[in-house]
Amino acid sequence: MTLLFAGARALRAARLPTPVREWAVRVDDRRYRIDFAYPEAMLGIECDSTAWHTLPYQVERDLARRNAITSTGIHLIHVTPTMLREHRDEVM
Repeated sequence: MTLLFAGARALRAARLPTPVREWAVRVDDRRYRIDFAYPEAMLGIECDSTAWHTLPYQVERDLARRNAITSTGIHLIHVTPTMLREHRDEVM
């Protein structure tokens, strides 16, 4: 099961409102997509797996991306597979 699928499943199981998937956010001349979002609450949820977020260049890119997105007032929550597997209630 992919992390995005697990995240969507966890949100449904928690009976939370259906989020917007792949919410496009423009910051200056860049466009970013947030995995799950509640735009009206300015809240984004990012699913971070070790497949895409551990190499040095990926960490640098992710931090710059996070800083750009949060500069718009959007609050980002980051979850990992371990968080969803072992601490799902706390995450939700």
